[in-house]
Amino acid sequence: MSSISQDAVLEAVEAHRLYLANEPGGIRLDWGSADLSGVDLSGLRLRDATLIHTNLKLARFYDADLSGAQLYGANLSFVDFSGANLSNIGLMDTDLRGADLSWAILRDARLNGAIARGSVFTGAILRGASLNCAILRDADMRHTDLRGADMSAAVLLNTDLRNAIIRDTDLRGAVLMAGDRVGIVL
Repeated sequence: MSSISQDAVLEAVEAHRLYLANEPGGIRLDWGSADLSGVDLSGLRLRDATLIHTNLKLARFYDADLSGAQLYGANLSFVDFSGANLSNIGLMDTDLRGADLSWAILRDARLNGAIARGSVFTGAILRGASLNCAILRDADMRHTDLRGADMSAAVLLNTDLRNAIIRDTDLRGAVLMAGDRVGIVL
């Protein structure tokens, strides 16, 4: 994994901004397999960026727009995605241990096979999201909107689902154990 300097990060973000605006000099952001641990990209527009197999441990994406971005296989442990737009994002086979996704928008997001141990999804919108075979252990999913989500074969151990909305959610083959399911809205 190659490390990227702060100057290179700022250059790439500016080139991506130009890309999104269809302006000359625009280049789609591609940080595949890079080491960006601890980087702060809060509030930035990184739609459709490619961050496949990237190390983003402890990174901050507070209130950022990563809709349509691809982060397959990325290390997202302890990342702050609170308030971020993660609609239609690819988070398959990612490490989301301890990540903060509170109040994030994850409409139609793909989290198949993701590991989210101790992650916080409080108030997040996961309508139509796919969490097939995801592992959600000790996760906080209070007040989460999971309408129409695919959670088939997902494992939810000690997951707090109080006041979560799971209407039309596919839970076939899912394992729910020892979590607080009181107040789930069906």
